[in-house]
Amino acid sequence: CLLAQNKVGEFHTALEHLPPSIVSENVYIRHPVAMEQYLMEGAYNKRGWEVGSDGYLQFIKEVRKHDESVPSQDLASQMINYAREMEQIV
Repeated sequence: CLLAQNKVGEFHTALEHLPPSIVSENVYIRHPVAMEQYLMEGAYNKRGWEVGSDGYLQFIKEVRKHDESVPSQDLASQMINYAREMEQIV
């Protein structure tokens, strides 16, 4: 639920309270951890793997809402456009 709400920091905090063996062995924890890693790496094409329950399907729908606008890409585009404008002024 935290990842679907884009609360990555809270997700990591919750993981820190769990033993590493549980995180790596429990399928219900391992899959969201892998999903979060793919999202952080920008590997959005991997996010649809192993959709086994309605919960994962809902998660993927929520993530797709956020895919439409990636802030870092928008910021980079704005900076490039601003630099081009400044170049024309000078």
